Amino acid sequence: MTNLPATIEIVPAGIGRRLGAILYDSLLVLALWFLTLLLFAMGTDSNSTTVEPTPALFVQLVCGAETVLFFYFFWMYRGRTLGMMAWHTHLATVSGEAPGAKHIILRILGATLNLASLGLGYLWILFDDEKRSFSDLLSGTRILRD
Repeated sequence: MTNLPATIEIVPAGIGRRLGAILYDSLLVLALWFLTLLLFAMGTDSNSTTVEPTPALFVQLVCGAETVLFFYFFWMYRGRTLGMMAWHTHLATVSGEAPGAKHIILRILGATLNLASLGLGYLWILFDDEKRSFSDLLSGTRILRD
């Protein structure tokens, strides 16, 4: 029987690991969007005058919903996305527990604001002692190294 350490060191993930996971997950979400767009395109007959093309706003809403569900599912039921698995990180609350629905919804909102501000919320990682982004602060979660 091996002796386990009395305390486990909690190491926040740095910006490099986070950006790697974001890039990986972005490619997966992009592939999901391509499949969705393909399905919409297959349902539109360009030669027929009776079939109207799918409105762009509807397609954007569907792709947005897919993105939210992608992150919600993986964070809720696995504690990490596929990109986070590849970069050996996971999501936890400040107290170290698995995040709940409230944490995840606030995190998705925070990530959306981070992206809308051209990544300024992620740059905060460079200045925060605990390497937290704005979405970490908003949701009460953090990204930890495995």
